[in-house]
Amino acid sequence: IKNTSAHQARYEEVLASAATLENAIQSREQGLLDEIRNLARLDFILTLVLGLLALASTLLVAGLYRRLRSLLVQVRRYAEEGARLLRNEHAARTEAENAVQARDEVLGIVTHDLLNPLNTITISAALLDQPSISEDKRAHHMAIIRRSVDGMTRLIQDLLNVAKVKTGLLSLER
Repeated sequence: IKNTSAHQARYEEVLASAATLENAIQSREQGLLDEIRNLARLDFILTLVLGLLALASTLLVAGLYRRLRSLLVQVRRYAEEGARLLRNEHAARTEAENAVQARDEVLGIVTHDLLNPLNTITISAALLDQPSISEDKRAHHMAIIRRSVDGMTRLIQDLLNVAKVKTGLLSLER
């Protein structure tokens, strides 16, 4: 009988240990299940974050691509504007060179047209200095000098009028 009581106590002790062990196992299983659930949540969150990062990087790349295209369009416009300005500058330079050449030609003609009457005046004045010149010859050379001075005056007046027209001080009427 003592054996039975000892066995019974040992049996209850084993049962209590088994219950404690089962509780520990169940508690550990519950902890593991909670950890698995937490890991599943973390996995979901990580997947969500990775998806958002992929979306953000796609949007960033698309935005950068649009910005790059916009910058390329701007660069093309600037290049076209630069080429246009270069063509305009070339045309303006050619026009200025032509104007300088025309001015030089006009100055050559004006110089020639002023020197001829001046030479005539110089020659006539030298002839007037001769003591043996007759009154008819004196009158003739004085008339030559007057005509030459009148021609030079008209030429200089015409040049001044052209300058006034260019500066807007004088207008031409038809």
